[in-house]
Amino acid sequence: MKSLNFLKDKKSNKNRLEIYDGSGFIGLINNQLYKTFINEDWELKDVLYRFKTETNNKHCIIWNTGTQNLMTIDFINEFTSKPAFRDIRTQVKVTNESLYLVNYDDLTMCAQYFDEKLPSDMNADLKLELDNGIYNIHIRQMFNPENYTLENYPDPCFEIKLKLSESEIDLKFDNVIWWNE
Repeated sequence: MKSLNFLKDKKSNKNRLEIYDGSGFIGLINNQLYKTFINEDWELKDVLYRFKTETNNKHCIIWNTGTQNLMTIDFINEFTSKPAFRDIRTQVKVTNESLYLVNYDDLTMCAQYFDEKLPSDMNADLKLELDNGIYNIHIRQMFNPENYTLENYPDPCFEIKLKLSESEIDLKFDNVIWWNE
């Protein structure tokens, strides 16, 4: 089983990835299923609709971080005892034995240009190697974005637990996760 077979930290039950987020959105993408291109003249509402639709189709999970900066994500087997600011549960389909961590820049370049692909060259190493199947994903945001500063940088920013599921759940979101319009 490949589950969580990336950046393995032999001293703990966690794996860490980091991504710079300059716009407040990051996500985990199945690059085989996620529909990238929207239109050369897309508007924010078009991109937000795509994020919501593709999350509801289980092709990805995209969420609003609430701030812009370097985001550290620990993929763990068991959550730490640290309190979380907020959390969410959903599912994602893995069909090509991987998910990629992406940011808003990656997603919007693909939305605007038909020949752009996910993952971007800059973030192609942010890969989670997983067995194919439906995964239950539980994300915990470990900081309040309104109190986020470089002086009190959270470590990690997010804890994520992935578990291969035995069944698909019909779960739908009305908006992009944690996006306040």
